[in-house]
Amino acid sequence: MKIGMKLESDFLSNPAYRRMFSGSPFTQIRKVGLEFVEFPIRSDFRETHTRGFAEGCQANGMTVTFHPYPEGILNPAAFENVYDNPCRKFAARCLLFAQEIAEKQNYPVTMTYHAASTARTAGLPWARENRDFFFRRSRAFFLWLTNFIEEYSIPVKPMAELQLAPRPDQKFLRIGDTYDELLDLLDGIEGVHICWDMGHGVMNSMRYGLPRDPPEGFVQRVGHVHLHDITKGRDHHPLLYGHTPYRKYLRRLKHAGFDGNINLELTASGINRAGPFSQVLGACVHKVLKAWHEG
Repeated sequence: MKIGMKLESDFLSNPAYRRMFSGSPFTQIRKVGLEFVEFPIRSDFRETHTRGFAEGCQANGMTVTFHPYPEGILNPAAFENVYDNPCRKFAARCLLFAQEIAEKQNYPVTMTYHAASTARTAGLPWARENRDFFFRRSRAFFLWLTNFIEEYSIPVKPMAELQLAPRPDQKFLRIGDTYDELLDLLDGIEGVHICWDMGHGVMNSMRYGLPRDPPEGFVQRVGHVHLHDITKGRDHHPLLYGHTPYRKYLRRLKHAGFDGNINLELTASGINRAGPFSQVLGACVHKVLKAWHEG
């Protein structure tokens, strides 16, 4: 089990991150006991830019994981298994870049994906199709993904994340925003594991009265974790507010034989509000390790 954190791709210029770090970000991240950094891959990402981040991590004894955030025609909502499909081409590009990074760090790269979302697909011909349509497109995407990884022997571990269910007033959908639907989505797709976003599960329960705890089959399939707390109806905060029952969840993972990564997926603003970086992240790492060893 390794503990890491997320950095946004603009962390070098973002005022909130500049306030958070007093010196070399990677040195400070490693100093609090973190072993990897998770970087987003957004629709406009540049390999050169992201390669530099990976090199900074490697120079400080850390590995890298990635979390693609493709939107619009690059999102799995738009996936079709044809050569010129933009979603497929973007995903292949990201995987080949991850292969390069995995080989340089001599350690597989975890890639955490969202299933289909129609949040930014308004105006596209299929945007108003029903949920089953996007469920099938998501399955087709993950099936293609596993075949591509196998065909090119790419050292990548793909994950499908438990998504945050839209608010009742938001007029779009996200596939895989319940424990059961995500399990159904991956049924028979053995090459993909689950990213258990613990905060999303709690938020979904708060919004819709869904079960807060996942079924055992879900826990057995988890290969990666996004961990954060909730305050004032917002997630991605440090483990200070007592809404995410991470101790219980980590015990379940340990008993299930979990041996993956735990990503402290926190915002810079949330960290800054809680206190100095070293104090806040140090406390989060301590809490995770304590809960893990007590389990």
